[in-house]
Amino acid sequence: VLAAPKQLRRIEFAVPMEARARQAVLAPKGKRAFMILDQGDRGDIFAMAADGSGAPTAVTKGYDAHIWSFAVSPDAG
Repeated sequence: VLAAPKQLRRIEFAVPMEARARQAVLAPKGKRAFMILDQGDRGDIFAMAADGSGAPTAVTKGYDAHIWSFAVSPDAG
């Protein structure tokens, strides 16, 4: 569930069964949502359409360290 000031919306993402999604953030333009998908010891940042359609796309892949948090650029979709 993503929430922003003055607007609430529920988005359901198709997360792989072996993964855990955390820290979902809606991009400033509202077209994409970003999240950390933990799979095993490490997680990677993934992006999806904000309406929940389609499969997640990896933004990072095989990152050598645990990703605790991230920030979305103001010009991100």
